[in-house]
Amino acid sequence: MNVEDLHQAILAAKHNHSQNTRNASDLASIIVAENGKSFNDAMGEVKYAASFVDWFADQSLRTDGTIIPSSNPSIRHLVVHQPIGLVA
Repeated sequence: MNVEDLHQAILAAKHNHSQNTRNASDLASIIVAENGKSFNDAMGEVKYAASFVDWFADQSLRTDGTIIPSSNPSIRHLVVHQPIGLVA
């Protein structure tokens, strides 16, 4: 996967998330028809799923890490932060 492929995947994921958010009511209606859930429960499920997409997409912006000091002063630990690719 090269940079252009990754860029296209990100655009597709953003478009998909936008469509899912825009059509939340329709998606909830499908869940009601498939599973017999109440509309409110189904809408909650759609919103909950969207929150996962948001959370994982936000992970690409983070560079969290932990540096653990070495017990041996002659050893140097190096933490390298690298992008993890398309995460949602």
